[in-house]
Amino acid sequence: MAPNVSCFLNLLRFISALVVVVAHFGTTGYSDWFLLSHRVGHFSVIVFFVLSGYVISYTTVARRRSGRDYVIARLSRIYSVLVPALLLTAVLLLVGRSLDPGYYHRFDRGHEAVRFGLSLLNLQEGWWLSAAPPTNQPLWSLAYEFWFYTAFGVFLFVRPRFWRWALLVACGVVVGPKIFLLLPVWLVGVACHRVGDRYRCSPAMARAGLAVVVTILILHLWRGIDVPLLVGTPPFFFSNGFVTDLGAGALVALVILLVRDAMPPVSPQGALSRFARAGADASFSLYVLHHPLLVFLAATVDYDHHGWLPAVAGLGASLALAFAFSAATEKRRHLLTEQLERLFATLRPAR
Repeated sequence: MAPNVSCFLNLLRFISALVVVVAHFGTTGYSDWFLLSHRVGHFSVIVFFVLSGYVISYTTVARRRSGRDYVIARLSRIYSVLVPALLLTAVLLLVGRSLDPGYYHRFDRGHEAVRFGLSLLNLQEGWWLSAAPPTNQPLWSLAYEFWFYTAFGVFLFVRPRFWRWALLVACGVVVGPKIFLLLPVWLVGVACHRVGDRYRCSPAMARAGLAVVVTILILHLWRGIDVPLLVGTPPFFFSNGFVTDLGAGALVALVILLVRDAMPPVSPQGALSRFARAGADASFSLYVLHHPLLVFLAATVDYDHHGWLPAVAGLGASLALAFAFSAATEKRRHLLTEQLERLFATLRPAR
């Protein structure tokens, strides 16, 4: 991957995570100083899906990773963060509720143990459910990612064709159609990587095209609509706007392709690349932890919910926790990878 593309993807991932945090200032009740519409926060998740498809295509197809390595890489990526995140979410929920039960009551949706169990299995968005833990609604997207990974892996590695399609149908039976309504968005990222090197344009043309595409995206975020239904409500919840999301995902892919030709070369070891890489490395932890943290702070700390300083402090606290959590989990992902490799070795049939 070209250094300028890698740098841009890392920056885009980190900025999208920051936008999600700010978008949830209002939903957590942490701050109303700077509120973003639901469309902006949801669009940031669509950006994540496109980036995920692009990166998985690069790390799996371009590097010719085996099916075994693919499964281990995906499981270690998700569960090295998901399990500790669920534990920390539960701790913050229990402690916060004991300190201010009235505040936490607004997040009660019942069946909490079931919600945590479903989230552990990445089934919280199966069929007509939307059952993430009560104070960590953003975990809805992890179920999507998990089943996108699963479907892509089955399609890529399972032979013969009969078993490939049988397993894909089985995935649909397990989780229903809702999650797969957004699979085309993820596949746009795959296609972006696959066709990226075949088409090039001049820097001037790329910059002009980038200006047009970014303008369209801004107009969408400002005045756009969710098609066919409003995102976040029944029956498909976060898949309700699957038509709009596919269009937005295609525009994000265009931005990635145009930036490759419009952006000047950057040094992989330069300050910008190192900053982008550090931010991207913590973005997963930031995404899965900020919501329960903001709810906890809103419930237990006395401050001005209308001021700019607490809003900045909340963002800083989320970043500090994310970097610390990432160092303790994602940076030690290799430990889980080693355990999975040993497990797969024991399951390998003797010759």
